[in-house]
Amino acid sequence: MAEDLFQETWLAAARNAHRLRENSELLPWLYTIARNKHRNAIRFRILDRKRREGMVREPTATPTEPDAETEVRRRAARVARAFAKLPEVYREVLLLSVVEGVPTGDVAKILGLREDAVRKRLSRARAELARLLEMLAQGGSTHERT
Repeated sequence: MAEDLFQETWLAAARNAHRLRENSELLPWLYTIARNKHRNAIRFRILDRKRREGMVREPTATPTEPDAETEVRRRAARVARAFAKLPEVYREVLLLSVVEGVPTGDVAKILGLREDAVRKRLSRARAELARLLEMLAQGGSTHERT
């Protein structure tokens, strides 16, 4: 899927290159295209998942094994589950800032926000991810807070 999104992003960039202005910054422009392509792919996956819902269930418990590799896999799975529970606005700011290492100013341009709003959103995203990870580590549910 990542390779498909990569190709679709570059094809869209090539098709729309004539829209670039002389003062346009390429990286934020490309990330915006990629973000839109990713959102469309997510929408399609949600529709596809709804069609197949009920066929595949996530295991409720992971068997315990003492080796370190298994623990690393468990932690990675917890992070993935917690990350998936984050609101989309938190996931995208974390992906751009932390995973991709995009500077705050460029993240602001990509998301159409001010830099201070990006920093605030990133702080809230990290706090929410930590909360979800703590709940998962304690064996709790990650449902929304009431």
